[in-house]
Amino acid sequence: MARREWSGARTLFFMGHSDLIAADAGPGGEAWAEALELGMNELHICLAAQERLDRLQLKDRIVRRVGPLLNLIGPEEMAQPPARRCVG
Repeated sequence: MARREWSGARTLFFMGHSDLIAADAGPGGEAWAEALELGMNELHICLAAQERLDRLQLKDRIVRRVGPLLNLIGPEEMAQPPARRCVG
C-alpha cells in the first residue's frame, strides 16, 4: 500500500502478504483503513513470486530495506487513534 506523489515518488505505507488477494486487499484488510488515512492511492501486487516461501521472503526483505510505517508500528499501535500513536 503506497502513495504516489505528483513528482512520481512513492511512499510505501504497508507491505503485507496474502494467500488470497481478493479477500485481503480491500476494505477490512490488514492496515487498509490506516493506509487510506495516510493518503494511500496505490496498491502494488507482486505476482512473480509463486511459492509462498518466496513471497514471504520478498516481503521481509522489502520491509527491512524500506521500513514502511504501518509495518513498523504494528497492529497494537494501528488500533490507537492517530493522535495517540508512538513511532520511534
